[in-house]
Amino acid sequence: TIHPAHFLLGSSLPLFAGAYAGYRKQIKSAAEEVAAATTARGAGACPEAAEAAALRKAVAEAPIVAARALVLGSVLSVGGVALFCGSIFYASGYASVNEAVVGLRRWAPMKRQQFEEWIGLREYVPPSQQHEDMVATRNMSEDDEIEYLRKKYFPTTDDEKQQR
Repeated sequence: TIHPAHFLLGSSLPLFAGAYAGYRKQIKSAAEEVAAATTARGAGACPEAAEAAALRKAVAEAPIVAARALVLGSVLSVGGVALFCGSIFYASGYASVNEAVVGLRRWAPMKRQQFEEWIGLREYVPPSQQHEDMVATRNMSEDDEIEYLRKKYFPTTDDEKQQR
């Protein structure tokens, strides 16, 4: 079977490499055009005419170059993010995406609390955190919180029977 991390890494590497190669090609062609214009100017051609032609060409090609840069930048950023996420997924050792979601749902709130304690935010407890629902759901998973709030605020006839 294919491990999800291998799939993420395998699919992001060609995207990342292709975007990098595309950028290199555009930069190289732009450098060659500048070098050719500089050589023509130094070879005794009319400098004003060569400069005007180069300026007209640059102005005409600017939107095209900008659009290419935007497309390649988007592909590069998507590839980079996919590569980063795939690497994290692979390094964490999760066997499936569902396992990773469950693990990160536990990990993220714990790390946020540690960070808040580290910078001193845990000393002050805002009134919203003292609300009875916040106190009751403090150490619950997301699914347990939703179930608790559903039973409390939107009880069904089955819930009422269970309470009796």
